[in-house]
Amino acid sequence: IYIIGAMIAVFFGVIAIGKTKKGRFALDWLLINIPIFGPLLRKAILSRFCRSLGNLLISGIPIIQGLHINAKGLGNEVYRMRVEMAAEDIAQGIPLGESLRDSPEFPAMMVQMIAVGEQTAQLDNISGKIAEYYEEEVDAAVAGMSKVLEPLILIVVGVVVGGIIAAIMMPILQMSQLAGV
Repeated sequence: IYIIGAMIAVFFGVIAIGKTKKGRFALDWLLINIPIFGPLLRKAILSRFCRSLGNLLISGIPIIQGLHINAKGLGNEVYRMRVEMAAEDIAQGIPLGESLRDSPEFPAMMVQMIAVGEQTAQLDNISGKIAEYYEEEVDAAVAGMSKVLEPLILIVVGVVVGGIIAAIMMPILQMSQLAGV
């Protein structure tokens, strides 16, 4: 009972923390830094960022406005704040590639490609190519994870089914022994 109570308290505590701005930031930071799933989540966010940025630029939306729109759709407070900071830097005349260069959230390869896209006025096309790269990375990582998780899921399902069968059969066997059959 204490364990279940503690689990329920932790669950509602995380929900309460997630409703505050600092708490949401801390939870999102934790999510992108946990082993195994963190890098996958980072790649998914980067893919979403680049795809959205490329689409907004192709649509003719100015880069500053596109970054503000993009920041709201990323689904992660850490990245949202960093993209908002990049939009402010661009408004002050700092190129996007240079603004993202010192950020640990954005990989160096991606920042270099964005800088090249800015210099060649092909940021919309480059963003699409970066998004494709990260989408392929996410697909490959998910496929690899599913191959690892399949046997584990089968084992868990087997243990649960075995437990249910044992829970049903034990009382039947005990009753038959008491009846003397």
